[in-house]
Amino acid sequence: MRAFGAYMCGSLVSVLRSAYNRHRRRMSIGMSFTQSAFREAVMATILIATMDSTDYSTLSAEIEGEGHDVLWASNGQEAIELTLAHQPAVAFIDTNLTLFNGFEVAEILRGDPDVPRDMPLLAFTDEAIEPHRFDAVGFTEQFPKTHAYQAVRELMSRFADRGTPTT
Repeated sequence: MRAFGAYMCGSLVSVLRSAYNRHRRRMSIGMSFTQSAFREAVMATILIATMDSTDYSTLSAEIEGEGHDVLWASNGQEAIELTLAHQPAVAFIDTNLTLFNGFEVAEILRGDPDVPRDMPLLAFTDEAIEPHRFDAVGFTEQFPKTHAYQAVRELMSRFADRGTPTT
């Protein structure tokens, strides 16, 4: 029991440290405490489905820098399960996943009545996708793995921040 208590205490410290670091990042970019608290309140959950840990690390740091939570799926099955369980505001889906590739994931999610039709499903790839295949499975648009940080900010303001209060 003592080991479990130490584990729980360690987990709580980790969560608090993460929240504090997010607050410090916001303060360093000029957000006031009120803006920081507001941003915390409107945080969205974003799914990144990719096998490549470098792609995940890069994109998740950019998204978390915008104040959102990130879920990681390393294969197609996890992407489907996490989407159904958490209903993310946006899902970045690598087209080269295992178990189910990104096209199959998008098609399965679009066919599921529990997934909102307006949930943005983004093909996360640098490869060219044939337009008829892209539309047939239900991807909203393509987001390149090689991108500028500003592209993430714009994307989050279009999709993840929609429907949230403005200041």
